[in-house]
Amino acid sequence: MPRFFHPLHLPFLCVDKSKNLNRVLALRIINDWIAKFISFFIPIFLYGLGQNLVYPGPLALLNQLSSFQKGVVLMALYSALLRGLILILSLPLGKLVARHGTRLGLLANLFFQTGYLLFLLLSRQSLWFLYPAALFQAIHIYLLNTIYFTLFALFSLKKHVGEDLSLAEFILQLVSVAVPAIGGVIIVQFGYDLLFLSSLIGIGASFAMTLLMDPITFKIAPAWSEFRSWLKNRPYQKVLVSYVGRYVNDGALGLWPIYVLIFAGSIEKVGFAYSLSLFFSMIIIFFTGIYFDHHKSHKPFLISGSLLSSLWLVRMSVTNILSAVIVDTLDKLAGSFHWLFFDAMAINGSKGDRALSFFTYRELIMSVSGVIFWLLVAGVFVLPMGWYSLFALGAVGMILTLFMNDHRQDLS
Repeated sequence: MPRFFHPLHLPFLCVDKSKNLNRVLALRIINDWIAKFISFFIPIFLYGLGQNLVYPGPLALLNQLSSFQKGVVLMALYSALLRGLILILSLPLGKLVARHGTRLGLLANLFFQTGYLLFLLLSRQSLWFLYPAALFQAIHIYLLNTIYFTLFALFSLKKHVGEDLSLAEFILQLVSVAVPAIGGVIIVQFGYDLLFLSSLIGIGASFAMTLLMDPITFKIAPAWSEFRSWLKNRPYQKVLVSYVGRYVNDGALGLWPIYVLIFAGSIEKVGFAYSLSLFFSMIIIFFTGIYFDHHKSHKPFLISGSLLSSLWLVRMSVTNILSAVIVDTLDKLAGSFHWLFFDAMAINGSKGDRALSFFTYRELIMSVSGVIFWLLVAGVFVLPMGWYSLFALGAVGMILTLFMNDHRQDLS
């Protein structure tokens, strides 16, 4: 099938003539649409739950904190619990995926995705529901992220990885550019109930797409012994550092909507600001994929990473909705280059019969980083310099992502 315009695969929205990869990308687009519709507002949701929380027993000292601090601490503790559960569950789940196949794993992912959203809704009645919510969300995150990237690595052609990723990102931006703004309006007008229940439409579409996929099993399952041996591999040590940096950056970004909410004054405005930045960033995605596949220079990756790191320091001076939109737009523009290069290098480095292991170990690395990061966040927000400390962590995390490389790992 002809590929007249590489970044978009026009005039046909196809990917390497692989029906399985087309379905994988469709599944990713649907789930990222859900994420922008729901997950973007979950930190704000948890922050709101924690503001009036009265901590019992040994945590009673936290009751002396301001409502703002209590909200951030609850979100941080929930996120630390979430990453701790992923750390514990990743290898057992990886073995189940290897044995029973990716299609069953993706179907199970939809069950746990639905469950964690329902438990989050119930947590407004009792915070004890946050525990099963974290458990279900942990299983959902592992299954979705690991299986998606594993299948992408299996089905994509190495010479077209950049184009395939840019196709997914462009369509995702196109269909979801207004989603955060719509989500903000729904929360303000109708509450979180309708927002969470609306996501069931996307989950239903994911279910239909998953049934069309071929079941893929793996002869080699992830194992602790293999992971320990891999840690001695020097190129992989750089990959490890880059994933630590990515989680720190992403974790700090998870708190950014709360920071914007403080001066924006309403969730509706936060959603609008995010949608506007998504719209402005769409243009550059037209060209990013073809540039990666046809130019092997890492200069754009290094330059965009340095810019993204600098933007964390700029965030310290953001005090109104306009400056937030400008910073977010620059972040999305530079991120369009940086994260496509980052993911493409990771996928190229993971190709082969160890792809499931590669992305399972990715979750282990990010989970260890996540537990430490969120406990630090809970600590620094007790101090007056909480936001500045967070933005400094984000800047350091972004610099660490520059260690990513696409060297194949020898795990045999």
